[in-house]
Amino acid sequence: YCPVGSGAATPCAAGTFNSLPQQETCVKCARGTYQDDEGATACKTCVAGSYCADGSAAALPCAAGTYSTATDLWDSINCTACPVGHSCSTGSLTPSPCAAGSFAAAERAILCSFCLPGTYQGLSGQTECVSCVSGSYCALGSSAPLPCPGGVSPRACSLAMHAARSAGMIATAACSRELPSCCRHAPEHVARSDDERRAMRHVRRGDVLPGRQRRGDAM
Repeated sequence: YCPVGSGAATPCAAGTFNSLPQQETCVKCARGTYQDDEGATACKTCVAGSYCADGSAAALPCAAGTYSTATDLWDSINCTACPVGHSCSTGSLTPSPCAAGSFAAAERAILCSFCLPGTYQGLSGQTECVSCVSGSYCALGSSAPLPCPGGVSPRACSLAMHAARSAGMIATAACSRELPSCCRHAPEHVARSDDERRAMRHVRRGDVLPGRQRRGDAM
């Protein structure tokens, strides 16, 4: 373009264009288009998974939790909310269904949530997990129930899993000497420190843990 009194032509800035000769100004790219180069004679169509406001020099991605397959969006509110049972990262073209063992209960999920211990989900694209079945246990993110170890009753296994879910580790008071086998076999509840492992050995032997007294012992 050439403003009045110009000694030379000036290239249009990014986000603008000029398709005609002898113009004093450049024209902003219309909404739904952009131009990332200087000296352009036209603007580019916005890309899927993005939006382009008036005068855009670049396509801006739809925010995490939303998506779009359209190429003419001009505002972030034009992006579509990610549906339940799916997740959408930044700039998503399509929602990604939650994998088995995970779920998304609400719209606009950025990541799917793992099924909690004691629950599972064997299908993809789900909005909730289901309770573990009798005689089985379900670790964090389970896609199927696993049978309780031999010699452990379903009730004992259920109690151990409930205790482990609350504490997040093996070495808990609720994981008592009556439930060592089930606790020991639950893969997500392996003790994470030397102190926890020592505490679990005390529990299995029936010892009093350091700092605790047997029920009925005098103070």
